[in-house]
Amino acid sequence: MVNMKVMHEGGVPVGDTEALAYIFPRTMEEPLSEQWMRIYTYVFTQAMKFKKVEVPEDLRCESLSDYDMRS
Repeated sequence: MVNMKVMHEGGVPVGDTEALAYIFPRTMEEPLSEQWMRIYTYVFTQAMKFKKVEVPEDLRCESLSDYDMRS
């Protein structure tokens, strides 16, 4: 991840896979906004790289804007 890391209360960094697992249940409640969809797609792409799984080009997001990184 282009180090879009968040911290747990104890100061432990959260990686891409954990961020993906955190966001996923929200997708079941209501559709994500356009910005959160970009973030979700980016985190998904990064997590799949770690697993060495090829993400289809139409689902791939390799980078986020500064605006999205601040969310």
